[in-house]
Amino acid sequence: MATTELVEKDKQVARKLLEVLDRWQVQVRTAFWLYLGDQGEWKLVLAMPQADTNEINQAYDVIAKALETNYIRGLSLRQIDVRSPSDQIVSSISKAIHLKLPQAPVRLSNTGIGNVFIGDAYILLST
Repeated sequence: MATTELVEKDKQVARKLLEVLDRWQVQVRTAFWLYLGDQGEWKLVLAMPQADTNEINQAYDVIAKALETNYIRGLSLRQIDVRSPSDQIVSSISKAIHLKLPQAPVRLSNTGIGNVFIGDAYILLST
């Protein structure tokens, strides 16, 4: 993604991935697109318990399989960041916002939640 604006296609592709993972009963507690200004790109952050149990590689393997077997185009593993549900930004978002699929994403822009500043994010799922 070369632009600073996240396009609708990116949001839809991420939602499709989340729907597949949900059908496969893969636990994703929080999911959001986060703009990383210093890198000039958006990352899809997925908060998954596997990040706490040294199974992060397995989480990426499942995500890769979901992308490939469901023909989800326009999203690569390089754009995905699996994090612990206890990660500071993840836990701040999950405490402040409760959002389930298929609700519309919530945009946070130049927002502070607790001690965390969020420059730009689209929250897709937050439980």
